[in-house]
Amino acid sequence: SVCTLIGVYVFDAALKKVSFRPIFLWSTLISTVLGLTQLMLVFRTNVALGIPDWIFCLGESAILSIVGWICTMPVIVLASRLCPEGMEGTMYALIMSINNLGGIIGSQLGAVLTVYLGVTEKNMDNFWLLVFICNISTVLPLVLINWIPEEDPDVDNLGDVSSVEQHGGYSSINSITEQGREKV
Repeated sequence: SVCTLIGVYVFDAALKKVSFRPIFLWSTLISTVLGLTQLMLVFRTNVALGIPDWIFCLGESAILSIVGWICTMPVIVLASRLCPEGMEGTMYALIMSINNLGGIIGSQLGAVLTVYLGVTEKNMDNFWLLVFICNISTVLPLVLINWIPEEDPDVDNLGDVSSVEQHGGYSSINSITEQGREKV
């Protein structure tokens, strides 16, 4: 939960005016590279470096959670801009449902791959390959990155009072907050 809040804070503080395509691109690449550090755990490199397994896993999980939310925030922001006012909660529920469905499908594909590679409790010979394939597969969505506009057309309107009536959600909250700050 703390890492989720950190990811949301980092996005709001530093990335909310950056177009979505570079955020998706770099957060996906960073997640993939950080995910490959699991190979250090498989080959016990972390122990050779003097890092206990539990500290390594906790640190990696925290960092990946932060990067994951930085990647998720543009989706939520874009959806809140596109949905009709008053429907933001429904849109968020839809996005999270699709995200959870993707997780379920990914888990099932991972299970099929585990069986295909012959990884079992007693046979871990191809475990490193399983970890590698699963991590490298996280870059597959980048094939569709051109579907995301290169420049975010609404990024300049964040905080613009006239844009509040165009759409609800994040921009509306941001604009109202900016109005309140100006009055104080």
